Amino acid sequence: MKQNKTFPLILSGLFIALAVTTQYIGKAIPFFNQILVGSIINAILISSVLYCGVYYACLVSLLTPITAFLIGVIPSLQGPFVPFICIGNLSLVVAFSILMKLTNTYKEYIGIIVSAIIKFIFLFISAQYLIELFGLNLPEKMIQALKVSMGIMQFITALIGGTLAILINKMLKKRKAI
Repeated sequence: MKQNKTFPLILSGLFIALAVTTQYIGKAIPFFNQILVGSIINAILISSVLYCGVYYACLVSLLTPITAFLIGVIPSLQGPFVPFICIGNLSLVVAFSILMKLTNTYKEYIGIIVSAIIKFIFLFISAQYLIELFGLNLPEKMIQALKVSMGIMQFITALIGGTLAILINKMLKKRKAI
């Protein structure tokens, strides 16, 4: 498929729209929980690297937490934590993009595992230590909720979402859809 210069921009807009739709569904349906929504959002982030390139993927990774905050998926009291989530998403897409340049046969899977670890470590440290260090003055109950939601679940959702994105990419390539 021959692509023009606007294709990655349009596709990244579609990825953002898909992310916002997922966030709305996650907010409207309580059982559509963090593991499902988080996995889909991470799949969108990794897919944006694969199909749009790292620059547009960075845009998508920055906008997804902001839209989640604006539509109320991230509670207003957790608003000061949104920049940390943006950086966590950036670390995922940039690390994955860098690792995709490897010549290894399993570069996609190495990229997913390593980038998921990096995102998890950053968000875990942010929730555990940086909130206090930067004096964000969040209520103690909110800090405890962040410590749980920014823990191992971030690693799991990044792994699931990344694997999903890679499998969809392989399926589309096999069917010559991309």
